[in-house]
Amino acid sequence: MIFLKFYAFSVDDLKSFNYLDEIESLEGLLKRNFDDADIFVTINDIRDQESLYNLNDNAFTILKISSFIKKNFISKKSIKANYYSKVE
Repeated sequence: MIFLKFYAFSVDDLKSFNYLDEIESLEGLLKRNFDDADIFVTINDIRDQESLYNLNDNAFTILKISSFIKKNFISKKSIKANYYSKVE
């Protein structure tokens, strides 16, 4: 088993937010408005069975990552420029 962190619903019933950048200039403001939910899970190898899993039934889905993303996943700046828009 392995320990994973999930997010719990927003503590103030607003849309959840999580600022990824440093917000030192906004001292006193929340960086995020939700709590962690710590859960122990079993991780199984699902290679060659990816089609059996989907977001509705299993809370995750398998995505094919393009070579563009693989090549550009090298620095924080590159990730921000090339990857954020793909997962938002």
